[in-house]
Amino acid sequence: MREFGNTPQGGLYGRLAAILFAYLAFEGMLNHLGEALFPTEWENERELFTRPPLKGTLGKLSFLARRCGVTLHKGRRPYTTLKLLEKRRSLLVHPRTERQTRTIDFTDPWQLPPMLPSELQDWASERSVQRAFEDVEAMAATLVAAARATFPRQMRRVYGAGFTGAVGTQDGRIEEGVCA
Repeated sequence: MREFGNTPQGGLYGRLAAILFAYLAFEGMLNHLGEALFPTEWENERELFTRPPLKGTLGKLSFLARRCGVTLHKGRRPYTTLKLLEKRRSLLVHPRTERQTRTIDFTDPWQLPPMLPSELQDWASERSVQRAFEDVEAMAATLVAAARATFPRQMRRVYGAGFTGAVGTQDGRIEEGVCA
């Protein structure tokens, strides 16, 4: 989606999708780690992460960071980017009318002025997309590395850095004497 957003066909909506998917992938990684490392707590995920101070995706991040020994610097990147992404994700999922007021002078009544730029255009600039990807990747890598150091046995089947490549695998077994 990020690459598509840089094409004339993709544009704004491709970049918005890329940012949203980056955030959703991060939340998925947190859920994967949470289930692997703290299955009892994740069984009650809907109760545990619905109220402050552990509300939502950032609450899950805080929970996992604390348990893995990661200090979150809440006034700096990458955390500030994640906080902004969570806010924007909520605004996209629960949209409201965007109201703007501006006086425009034009002399030709047949030449209408351009539409006012939407707040979404600022959200989904290539610079914003790049920052989102960099910061999600940085936070995921930090958390996965800390989890790997703190919980090596539980993390033995987790590959990659959390945001790029595979996060984990399934396993199975073949029983002797069973043929299909």
